[in-house]
Amino acid sequence: MFVGRATLKRLAERLATHGIETWTVDFRGHGDSGPTARAADWTYSDIVVQDIPAAARWVAERAGRRPVWIGHSLGAHGGLAAWALFPELPLAGLVSLGGNVWMSRFVPDRLAWLHRQATLAAWTQLTRALGYFPVRRLRLGSDDEARSYVKELAEIFTNDRYIVAGREVLPGLSAITAPVLSVTSVGDAWMCPPAAARALLGHVSRAPVVHRVVGELADDPRTVDHMGLVLDKRMMAIVDETVAPFVLACG
Repeated sequence: MFVGRATLKRLAERLATHGIETWTVDFRGHGDSGPTARAADWTYSDIVVQDIPAAARWVAERAGRRPVWIGHSLGAHGGLAAWALFPELPLAGLVSLGGNVWMSRFVPDRLAWLHRQATLAAWTQLTRALGYFPVRRLRLGSDDEARSYVKELAEIFTNDRYIVAGREVLPGLSAITAPVLSVTSVGDAWMCPPAAARALLGHVSRAPVVHRVVGELADDPRTVDHMGLVLDKRMMAIVDETVAPFVLACG
């Protein structure tokens, strides 16, 4: 969220050096996919129920095989949610880079929970006043977010229920049967703490789930933040060692 597919350019190019065919996508209102949040409205459910399944099916049809969905942040948890709701999606696996949903059950630390609650409350009030969330004006990213998108994410956190388009997502994660790789970082304690990603993916009970936490190994970079998972050039060694072999193994 807040950015378009341009942030995945370094990752896509690196994967291509391993002989992996890569496709990137802009969600609605982001990058080259208009209209923007100032001119239109959409929900998180729209992205999960419509955009991600459409992209996965489009690539599968043109590639002639099941692709591996690789998502960062929104692309990661949104991809998981779409797969949970539509287990028939033609996916051979999923790579989650900093994939975490802000829910109180995944934030055991009380101060961290209050911090997130205050942040979402401020985002919601500002969005209500302007009619959209001014990401660009606040210098949080390149693409503004829609009013209903922010509202839905705030409701998921406040209600502690991962409901998308009226359906519970967490039980559906047990329907995933293909491998999942989660890459998080100790330097990403705000947006996606590694423990929160583990808690979310703990609901994937029928498929192998591999966790790679950047910063845990002695020679790891320890200051990779949320955006650094895809933008920091030091991550390319981890792409070589972990992400590319996983994608290739998925076939």
